[in-house]
Amino acid sequence: MPATHRGTVATLQAEATTSISRETISHIETVTMKREDAQDRGNLRLLGEFKTVNDITTTLSNIEIRYLPGELAEVQYTYSGGTDNTQVNPGDLTGAVGIGGSSESWELDVKLRPVSILRHQKYSGLSQSDKRVLSAMLQFGLIDTEGNETRRFLSSSPLASQCADFIESGVISVEYPIFSVRRARYNTSDNPPTNVGRIDAPGAPAPSLPAGENWLLVGARGKYAGNKWVELMTEWESSGGRAPWEPTLYS
Repeated sequence: MPATHRGTVATLQAEATTSISRETISHIETVTMKREDAQDRGNLRLLGEFKTVNDITTTLSNIEIRYLPGELAEVQYTYSGGTDNTQVNPGDLTGAVGIGGSSESWELDVKLRPVSILRHQKYSGLSQSDKRVLSAMLQFGLIDTEGNETRRFLSSSPLASQCADFIESGVISVEYPIFSVRRARYNTSDNPPTNVGRIDAPGAPAPSLPAGENWLLVGARGKYAGNKWVELMTEWESSGGRAPWEPTLYS
């Protein structure tokens, strides 16, 4: 099947099945796309959106992602509704199957991201003077403007010497886990957050972070219908690297 494009996302394959009973309808659409596209929430459909199937209004009530061998992923969208078309009012989702009343769900991603070798916990106890010398090695190179080795200004600390050895060998960063937490609230009267870009903790069930790290509210998106937010997504990201988002800059 030739690829079709939704923005920059290529749908490599799409299938659909529909089952209708006396009282309910279930419509499932399965879409195959690149794994990296499926991992981006912005490329997926919104829970609570409507779709007319066999002249019946259904609501997207569930999304499942299954990773396939290689670089592909299979996204399954399940639409549900009553066979009586009057049961679902596009202006009020309280009658929609799986979306009745307010509720919320959470998603968690953990990825490795490079941070400066100076943020490794092993070197957290280095003196400020040693850190300045090592930082100069990272930023300006191993030789100063006079042709001398920058590391000559280091103290006799074995750890400072070890870190300098790593930098000289080309190791300038280390991988640290970065946590991303997304909370989705459905049929909510909550207002979208106004503190995006500021330090803010998501609360439970988000995981506890390593000592020294904190959370930053990095984004929000949603869909409004009738008199409520059908879906309101809020996202936080950890600082990583055993160091916080700097309160002076992000408070």
